[in-house]
Formats: sequence, C-alpha cells, structure tokens
Amino acid sequence: MTMPELTYKRFAPSRQLFPFVEHFWLVSAPAEKKPRREILVPNGRPMLLLSFASPSVRIDPITGSRLANSNTLSGITTQPFVIEQSGEARYIGVQFKPYGLAAFLRTERLVNQVMPIEKWLGPSETAGFISQLSSQDFGKSHVKVLDDYLQARLIQVEDSHVQLLESAITSIEKTGGQIKVDETARLLNMNYVTFYRMFRGYLGVTPKQFLNIVRYYTFVGSMLSEHTNNSNALVSSLRGYYDQAHASKEFKKFTGVTPNSFKRMLNNIAKLMYENH
Repeated sequence: MTMPELTYKRFAPSRQLFPFVEHFWLVSAPAEKKPRREILVPNGRPMLLLSFASPSVRIDPITGSRLANSNTLSGITTQPFVIEQSGEARYIGVQFKPYGLAAFLRTERLVNQVMPIEKWLGPSETAGFISQLSSQDFGKSHVKVLDDYLQARLIQVEDSHVQLLESAITSIEKTGGQIKVDETARLLNMNYVTFYRMFRGYLGVTPKQFLNIVRYYTFVGSMLSEHTNNSNALVSSLRGYYDQAHASKEFKKFTGVTPNSFKRMLNNIAKLMYENH
C-alpha cells in the first residue's frame, strides 16, 4: 500500500513462525526538509525494528525523553510514543502476536521497554546478523533472511497455552475491548486466577490492561478513518464512559494529546498500521 511519499508493505510469516508472528512489514519514505512526527498508540503487540537508512527518534510525549529508534526489540506498550523522522526512512519490522516474545525470550516481556538487539543477541551475533541483512536489496529478500533467522531462535512454548491465549485475544478483539475479564475467562472455561497468571506470564500485562489497549486502539483507529470529521462526537460516543470529559482524559492517556490535537497530526504510519492490523 502506498500513500504520498510513504510506502508500506506487509508479508506473512512462515508456517513455523505463524503461531508467534503476525506479519513482517516494510516502510520506506524519502527525506523531508523538516522532521516528521507521528503518534503511535499501543496496539498490544511486541515489535522487532531494524533500520537501513536514517533511524528515527522515539519520544516519550509525557517525559520528553528521546531514544534512537533503530535495531531494537520492544514489548507491549501501555502508553503512546512519538516517532520523529528527519532523514530517509527504510525500516523492516516484525509484529509479534501479543504473547509472541515468549517464543524468543525466556523470561523478559519488555512491557514499556526497548531492548537493543545487541543485548538480546550479543555484539558478535548482532554484527553478523546485520551484515547478512545489509547484503540484501531492501525488500522481500530481507524478510526471508529475517524469517529464517527467527526460526532458528524459537523457544519451545506449550501448545495448549498458545491456543488458549489465541482464543482469549480473538474474543477480546472481536468486541473491540468491550468485554469483561471474568466473562472472557468463562468463555474459555478458565479459572480467573489462572487466566490472569497466563496473561502476565506470556504478555507481561494483565487481562484488564490488554482490554484497555484494545479498546483505545480500536477507538483511535476510528479517528484515523477518512470518513471521521468530528472528534468530539467520536469521544462522546465512546461506550463505557459517562461523559465527554472523562473519555477525553482517557484518550489523552493512550495518545499523549487531546482528540483534536491528534486529528491535526501527521499520522500516515499509524493509519496504515491500523488499516492493516
């Protein structure tokens, strides 16, 4: 899919990675005269990000802290962050399933954390891995190398747990997060405590946190739709909230800005990712 000056492509994972990886993606865009900023809201997915041009900067909109957004592994986020791109952009990303990191990291889930891949792979292996990728033309050949590499690093995960988590996440996302935790547990014939522990163990967040992420990701996606013109009306129509002020406060928690400010920002990448979620 192509938008003005920005190209986004998705690729399906191999059969071996399918239980843990949703898709690979490629983004490319030419350099611009002024830095470009976009808000990325939590989508409930860990991510592996590799840069092959000018790396962007990841900014915490609450604290203002800045971090190089290149060659990193990150877990589920419960808060928004801003991407600032100054030069040419060429990225390849791996969007894991919500519990996908469990197949590549034994204990860490990296919730609201970013890990340089050197810490994950070690300096020597990282250098060889990046060299192998850099020898390929930017595009589908990168995906093949990355898919093969991840297959070799798979950790054994209990199949029954994966199936239960997949069912739970499907149930939650079908409702746009408009379902209660105990109801989801009952649908799976699971004890609430077991359900809670499974989410914390595999995703790093609680079921309630994941529900909130899904609810707001669904809602923010509606704001990015081309037919949406009235952000205040959207906020006031958000189910589960008593008034517009409450909804606006919660919206800012997950995006870092007010609904009207969000509409004014450049959010092409966020829109592409939502439409292809």
